[in-house]
Amino acid sequence: MAFPPGWPPSAASGRRSIRAYISGTGTTDFADNAYLFQGLTSANPSLPPAEVHYGTSTTVDYPAAVSNNGDIWSGNIKIYNNGANDLEFSFDGTHVHGVLKTTEVLEYRQRYEAGIALRGNLVAFKVEAW
Repeated sequence: MAFPPGWPPSAASGRRSIRAYISGTGTTDFADNAYLFQGLTSANPSLPPAEVHYGTSTTVDYPAAVSNNGDIWSGNIKIYNNGANDLEFSFDGTHVHGVLKTTEVLEYRQRYEAGIALRGNLVAFKVEAW
């Protein structure tokens, strides 16, 4: 999926993603692996199961459901290259903002981005954003 028209948004919305988890295999085109952090919070297998708070019978998903109105920005991003080739990543879907060599891991702290695009020939990758 390519980023939507007008990408990237002009300024951070102040809404933060609780946790986004992405994994896949890279291709040679950023458009094949372009992800918005908005709406990706339910795919993380590391999250605890839904819980029931004390004094209530209502099930609460963890993390809380994120509405899809407005942009969701991450504050921290961790990128894993689990493959045998280089993995390039971009925060605008066009320009290369970094390259991870084989088995490298990169963590950004206080980097506010609304999405990420990755490319690399048959490279297994994983991204966590929170």
